[in-house]
Amino acid sequence: MARLTRNTSGRWAAQKVVPADVRAAFGQREVKRTWDAALTAGQAKATMAVWLAGIENRIASLRLIAAPSEATTAMALSQRDCRALAGVWYDDLKGRYEANPGDAEGWEAMQDEAIPDETTETYDMTAEEAEALPLRVSPWVRKEAVSLLASRGLRLTSETTDRVLQEMAGLSMQFAGLMVSRARGDWSTDAVPDRLPRWQESTAAKADRGPTITELFDLYVKERKPREAPPGSTLNGNQQPRGPPSDHPQNIDLKQFLPKRVRAICASQRVRTRRATTAGPPGGGGADEALKLQE
Repeated sequence: MARLTRNTSGRWAAQKVVPADVRAAFGQREVKRTWDAALTAGQAKATMAVWLAGIENRIASLRLIAAPSEATTAMALSQRDCRALAGVWYDDLKGRYEANPGDAEGWEAMQDEAIPDETTETYDMTAEEAEALPLRVSPWVRKEAVSLLASRGLRLTSETTDRVLQEMAGLSMQFAGLMVSRARGDWSTDAVPDRLPRWQESTAAKADRGPTITELFDLYVKERKPREAPPGSTLNGNQQPRGPPSDHPQNIDLKQFLPKRVRAICASQRVRTRRATTAGPPGGGGADEALKLQE
C-alpha cells in the first residue's frame, strides 16, 4: 500500500511497489511520484488517490492478460484491424508525448531500436529485401502492447499478436521521427493518422466471437421451418400434391439394372398374366364378369 509522506525538500511523495507477478510486464519494480509542497494534506491525499487508482487498474489489466478467463477466446484479427489497433496506440502516444517532445537524441535512439540487426545473411541484401525483414520489437514496445491489449480487454492469437507487434514497431519508428521534428521546432501537421484505418471494436469482436446463443437458435428455427413451395405445388382446389423427388427410390426404374435375358422373361410373364386376366374365368364374360364373380 502506498503511503503519502514529505521528502527532504518538503514535497509530497508516494511510492508504490509493483507486485512480482506483473513486474516484468509493468516494466518497473516500483513507481514513485512527488507533488507540490504547497498542497494541503487533503489535496495531496486526493491527488495521490487518483494516481494510485491508475496504477492499480493497470496492474489488474496486466493480470487479466497474463491469466485470461477460460471464457475469453483468442481473437484473430485481419491485417487491417491489426494496423488500426496499432493506430490507437499511435494516437495515445501523441497524447502523452507530443506536447513536450524533449530532446531529439532520445527519439533518434528509439528509431534505431526497431531496425533489424545486421548479420552475415543480411549484409548483401538489397534495400527492397531489407525492407521485407521483420522489425525488431523492443522491450518497451512489448510492454506498451500488453497495456494496449489490457485497456481494450483483448486476447489475441499468437499470429495476430506478432502482426500487431510488427505494426507497433513500425509506427514507433514513425512516431520517433515525428518527435525528432517536434524537438527541433517543426510543428507541421502529422500526416500519419490520416493514413491509418479506424479501429472498430464492435466489428473486430463480432468477427471472431462466433454466433451467439440467440443467433444459433434463430438458425435452428429457420432450418426447421417448412420452406414455401413454388407456385402450382400446393394443395389448392383440385391440384394434386407433388410426388416424391425424381431420385426417390419409388421413382427409380430398377429394370435398368437387370440383365437383358431377365428383363425379357419378366416382359413375357406380364403378357401371359394380362391375357389370362382379360379372358376371365372359364365360361366367358371377360374381365367385367370376373369382377362380378369376385364380388
